[in-house]
Amino acid sequence: MLFSIKKELKALLYISRLLSLIGTISIIILVIISYLAYQITNPEKIIFDNEYDAIVILSGNPQRAITGSKLYKSKYSKYILLSKEDKIITNYLNPKLSIKTYELYISIIAANQIDINNIILFGMDNTSTYNEAKSLRDLELKNVHKVLIVTDKYHIYRAKTIFNNIVSRYQMDFYYDNDQIDWTISKSSLLIIFSEILKSFLYYIFTDFDRYLGKI
Repeated sequence: MLFSIKKELKALLYISRLLSLIGTISIIILVIISYLAYQITNPEKIIFDNEYDAIVILSGNPQRAITGSKLYKSKYSKYILLSKEDKIITNYLNPKLSIKTYELYISIIAANQIDINNIILFGMDNTSTYNEAKSLRDLELKNVHKVLIVTDKYHIYRAKTIFNNIVSRYQMDFYYDNDQIDWTISKSSLLIIFSEILKSFLYYIFTDFDRYLGKI
């Protein structure tokens, strides 16, 4: 009888320790998520220079090509450095008109009266922000030193973190359009926030998490 009681007490002690550990881990994860959510939804305000040698347009949102085209002109840049992503954008009405992602971006830039000879592609097929940073790091341009990287408001925290850790060749500033709908009242923006939290969390754990988990 006494042995049975001791065994039960020992089991309860293990359960108590396990629950305590789970609680501690849960609190740590909650703190990390809260920190990332704040950083992602409240990007730092940056004072931009009047001129940049090149405008860097990251893949992920065609609006970046429109914004980048305007900045190319207003910042007196020599080049547009465009991330090359080969993902096919399907035209379901006419599949023959389907084009690659970077080709769509080039057409948008050209429509803004910019000479396509001033567009330089970087990367072979960038599938993540990490790939884009590595591709830009490996791009050697003698007369390009200062660049302005164009992305979205809720992507800028992760983009800055990754690019600042990987790219040292260029002096970099980051730009985003501050016209996104308030994420607290927008389902699509809320989903983007959750996605950015997850990707940021995975980046801190794995760095190049595509290698472990596939394309995200």
